[in-house]
Amino acid sequence: MTAGQAFYTKQSDTLIIKLIGDIRYTMSCSVDDFLEQWFSRENGSDMLIDLSAVECIDSTSLGLLAKAANFMHTRFARRVTLISPNRDITQLLDSVGFTAVFDIHQDGAFPVKSMQCLHLLEPTKADLAKTMFEAHQVLSDLNEKNRETFKDVVDALRSKLTGKNPF
Repeated sequence: MTAGQAFYTKQSDTLIIKLIGDIRYTMSCSVDDFLEQWFSRENGSDMLIDLSAVECIDSTSLGLLAKAANFMHTRFARRVTLISPNRDITQLLDSVGFTAVFDIHQDGAFPVKSMQCLHLLEPTKADLAKTMFEAHQVLSDLNEKNRETFKDVVDALRSKLTGKNPF
């Protein structure tokens, strides 16, 4: 598998994020920081996330996508568009309930050549645990199935954050 990478650009009023390769929790702090900075200064743009080159994506990363969907819905009453031509990835998105909160399309991939690379920094263990907890909490809040699926993960991460069960 190809190591995960993230790219971004803004075209007109749309923030475009392109994820490539193996998208794992180790990228989550950098991606979350980028999203938080964008959310703090955003005044109404649309958001499109291109997953056309994603080989694999974990639950923490799915939680960050759900966080972006929540922000766009709450702040602007808009849905984020996901580009996902890979049938396996699209089935995963569907299995966690993303069809209810995203507009998912098969076509529309964006070339990386015109995008900036998001620099991925090595997170501290505490920052990583916090980001993983928050991402899984958002993913769990999407629906009852996710709440049950990720209950043990959320509980374990909560315990780690409160110091009751260090790993």
